[in-house]
Amino acid sequence: MPVLEPLGIRLKYLSFRENRDYQEKKVRSIILQSINDISEENISIILSKLRDLSTSSDTKKDFKFDFVGISTLHLSDGDDLSAHIVIAVYPKWRRFDLEETDFSSHFFGKGFFSALHKFNVHGTATLRREEIGAEFSIFGLETAHLLECMLAFVSDVNRFGIYSEQRHVEHRRKGKANWKKTFQKGGVLISENKFYYLEPIRTKKSALFNEISQIHQETFSHSMTMLSLFFPTTTAKFPWFEKTTLTHVSRKINAVKNALRKAKIQTQRDRLSILLKLLEASGNRSKNTNEVIGITSKGFNVLWEQALLEVIGNVNRCNRVKNLVTKHFSLQIMNSDGNTHKWIPKNKNRHIIDGLAFTQENQIILFDAKNYKNWNGLGIEDVAKQYAYERLITKIKDTDSDQPSWDQDFLYSSFDYLRNEIIANVFVFPLNTTGTSEEETDVDVQYVGKYQLDYMREVVDNDLVCIEINPDMVLKQYSENSRALHYRFVEVVTDSAVDE
Repeated sequence: MPVLEPLGIRLKYLSFRENRDYQEKKVRSIILQSINDISEENISIILSKLRDLSTSSDTKKDFKFDFVGISTLHLSDGDDLSAHIVIAVYPKWRRFDLEETDFSSHFFGKGFFSALHKFNVHGTATLRREEIGAEFSIFGLETAHLLECMLAFVSDVNRFGIYSEQRHVEHRRKGKANWKKTFQKGGVLISENKFYYLEPIRTKKSALFNEISQIHQETFSHSMTMLSLFFPTTTAKFPWFEKTTLTHVSRKINAVKNALRKAKIQTQRDRLSILLKLLEASGNRSKNTNEVIGITSKGFNVLWEQALLEVIGNVNRCNRVKNLVTKHFSLQIMNSDGNTHKWIPKNKNRHIIDGLAFTQENQIILFDAKNYKNWNGLGIEDVAKQYAYERLITKIKDTDSDQPSWDQDFLYSSFDYLRNEIIANVFVFPLNTTGTSEEETDVDVQYVGKYQLDYMREVVDNDLVCIEINPDMVLKQYSENSRALHYRFVEVVTDSAVDE
């Protein structure tokens, strides 16, 4: 397996932050700082591409990007840049150094794409896609990105190997004796009126590697090359070689179509169909397509919440509480009509808790995920709402123990874990770091400070604590189904609660 260069070294990155306004003068400065000796013609091409990606209302001066991800840019052939330009839009809190090109892609290469892939497979359709994937369904989704097509293709190869046709070939020693051919060819020895065939013709199944096999191998190598850049955790069970481009795609498509018409075994047809769809997706991919491999800003907020819940929280218990709140503690509006009163539950306005975590002693840690840059910029409405979350949990906790259940779906006894002490009420922020140095990478979870509203202490017991957590570790562990950070989170939160 070849050793691939890091994505940031291979490609030239133009780095921006989501939902930030950039004037054209600033964008030009970023281009010139990131790419040496670039012509005015190519600057114009890049600016045009950025305008297509921008959602700014001021189409003449400002640029603004409402996604987190990357978009490739292909310049004219023969250019010294070799068409390797990547527009990278980072989360609003991410630090980066325009001059440190070796680390420009660190955030995307380390865990983001793997986390994004898991998040999208779970059914949240927030992945922005290029046009060529619009009619290709994979993983149970209505649409799929080219990289997802590659993931499905690699999964097929890992299971069945490189495509080959099974043929019956003759062999002297191995295989089943083919008496019909043996009789026809003769070579019989007669002794005492008995016939002896000392060397019967045998046939055995053999894999025939033909033109389709070669196309399959090239496509597999190309897919693994690309996936190794975008999804570092992708594994291959069969050998492959580095192949950054797939050539003569139209000829390959025709060859596979011809093989598909002749194939009679359903397994072969299924495998050829996967190969054909991937080749067609690659062939239809326009160099001018404004593809974005990433997620909308709104979707990234949800991804951050989900990743934190799975890594440091308790998913099952938290979801149970959310469902209980939706049904029995949602906002109600009382309409008065003469002497009658009608209560109308508004489930869409339910009080949603981002996360619940528990210590080994089952003490409760209530937390809220914040995808913000600065923890001290939090608004009073967020603080007041988080206090209300704690009051809600206390209300559920103090429900009369003589009551056997709220209803058949929500038995009182099934929420015993809420009878314990709430030791902390926490806002969880991403650690504001580039994540590129050894020193920074070692920081996993840290206590930052707390928020206070004196008059709310009469209602709840805890101040609100601010914790920062390494986002690279969160996304990596989320994609790997790991919960190693949970123990550090509980440890840091518990220590901060003791200090108070």
